[in-house]
Amino acid sequence: MRSSAQNTDEKNKVQLTIDIREDELTHFVDQAIRNIGRQARIPGFRPGKAPRKVLEARIGQKALRQQAIDDAMEAYYKRALLDNGVDAIAAPGMEIVAGEESGDVQVLLAVEVRPVVSVDGYDSIEIEIERHNVTDSDVDDYLNVLAEQVGQLKEVERPIEQGDTVTADLAVFINGVEDESESVRDLTFRIGRDQVDPEIEDAVLGKVAGDVVEITPEEDSVEEDSVEEDSVEEDSVEEDSVEEDSVEEDSVEEDSENSDPKDDALGQVVMKVSIKSVKEMELPELTDELAAEISEFETLSELRDDIRSELSKTRLARARTMYRSILIDSLLELVEPNDIPQALLRSEVDSQLHRFSHQLESQGLSLRRYFELTNQSEEDLLIEIYGAANRNILFDLALRAVAYADALEVEEDEIDEYLKKREGRGAELQSEEDRELERLDARAELLKEKAFKALLQKATIKNTDGEVVDLSEIDPETARELSNEEEKPQGESDAIDDSLSNPTEVLHDSDPNS
Repeated sequence: MRSSAQNTDEKNKVQLTIDIREDELTHFVDQAIRNIGRQARIPGFRPGKAPRKVLEARIGQKALRQQAIDDAMEAYYKRALLDNGVDAIAAPGMEIVAGEESGDVQVLLAVEVRPVVSVDGYDSIEIEIERHNVTDSDVDDYLNVLAEQVGQLKEVERPIEQGDTVTADLAVFINGVEDESESVRDLTFRIGRDQVDPEIEDAVLGKVAGDVVEITPEEDSVEEDSVEEDSVEEDSVEEDSVEEDSVEEDSVEEDSENSDPKDDALGQVVMKVSIKSVKEMELPELTDELAAEISEFETLSELRDDIRSELSKTRLARARTMYRSILIDSLLELVEPNDIPQALLRSEVDSQLHRFSHQLESQGLSLRRYFELTNQSEEDLLIEIYGAANRNILFDLALRAVAYADALEVEEDEIDEYLKKREGRGAELQSEEDRELERLDARAELLKEKAFKALLQKATIKNTDGEVVDLSEIDPETARELSNEEEKPQGESDAIDDSLSNPTEVLHDSDPNS
């Protein structure tokens, strides 16, 4: 068998040519006759005992040869992929161009391959995360929140400040007429707590009880959408209608000047905020007695230490998740081209659905019960799965691109170690080609692991104050792992720590809000 591959004009496809000599096909013809003979029911003969000539006459030479070619392709296709370095992602389209009835056989295969992407700028990604260190001021702020449990609201006559509690009537007017369904009486909210629209907070700051503030909400995207829809409709109008409209344009403008504003579909919206009272929180003195009242600790010092410790744990955990999440998002934004072949998407979606069904089974849940518990629909679930599949594929392609750009390498002993740790996870591989393909898959996974580690080392992390953050400050375990890898001689690499060993799992767990 000989094979060759060449690019085609079609995106992400190569043409694989496989040539099979007639003497090579003989083995597969014999095999096809044996297989068919075991199953064929021929009058006068027991199964598997019919003579070859009888079988050939009954089945037909053309059918036998076609079966033999199909069997040969099963045997030779994987070898052709390996010999030509073709990374197929879907079953190929096959065309027999010679030898269908006799002689040497030539088969053309249209093979869809994994796309190659670029990630320009991957080595200079900057990540901004929230400040992770805890200051005395942070502890004070949290302590004041706890103290508010026993604090008292006290009415004040001064202008409204951050932290004040405001009670007001909110009246909404559309074209000068109050919409009582939207108006609210005795609306109480705390300034700075995002309990009402920021426009309302901004408008009442600095005002006092008795003031009435008018707010005209900013134009939203609804108006823009309506304008776009109108323009689309206008574009679709026939020429004759356009001409008629242009003739009547002046009269339409005239009518609009005299029209009642209530006829305006959107209407003019005005909110009137009548401030009724302003109160500030009067906090008790921070003492040991207060600490004992609002917590399990006997002294204020113990309570402050506990607050500092808990805030530090929470912020570090969030920072660890956030920097990885932002790193991944930043990398995905660099992927070009970012359109994904449907074959890859279908495969990843099937994989996601398979994992999801197993998770439900392990928890004893049916799909119907899951939808009831989560208040999701089947459509919601599919949208979520397709979104996750899309990100996973882009991330996979991006890591492969980083590995290529950094000229990363994997040693054979690393592959041996990787496969050793995964022994028994799948069916036993019978053919030499299957074993070679398994090693290629292992090599790709190890390269992606190294690429992700390279990204972690190259990225610059800053906090919201613009200060550079060392990775060891927020993720000492990963920093130590990366440092150890740098010190190892070329070719010595342990199977990487679980936090780094599967970049796709990192992607799954990278939601900073989780």
